[in-house]
Amino acid sequence: SNLQNFRDMMRPGSEEAILSNLALEKIAELENFDATEEEIEKEYERIAAANGVDLEMVKKYVHVDGIIAQIKLTKAENIVYDSAIPTDGPVHENESGEQEEKAEEQAETQEEKTEE
Repeated sequence: SNLQNFRDMMRPGSEEAILSNLALEKIAELENFDATEEEIEKEYERIAAANGVDLEMVKKYVHVDGIIAQIKLTKAENIVYDSAIPTDGPVHENESGEQEEKAEEQAETQEEKTEE
């Protein structure tokens, strides 16, 4: 059926999003991230501006727990992004493991540059 085809098409992306979200939640937990009152207020303001609605309306309908959770996830995303090792492109390992070695060499080069 069309519904089953739609589900089958959406499943891989949905599974990836869920796994990514779970990983970010775990990072936020391990790093003991929290949200300050200022960060919470800024997030409410961002949502209001992005949706063209009154700040008080956003505060009325968007629970603070959701705001705090989003702030923690954003902090976790920033940790992942900031600690990522750049590569020359997508990493696809061939049978001989060449790409893995290339990625390791790039990481070592990046570390040497950082130490200088």
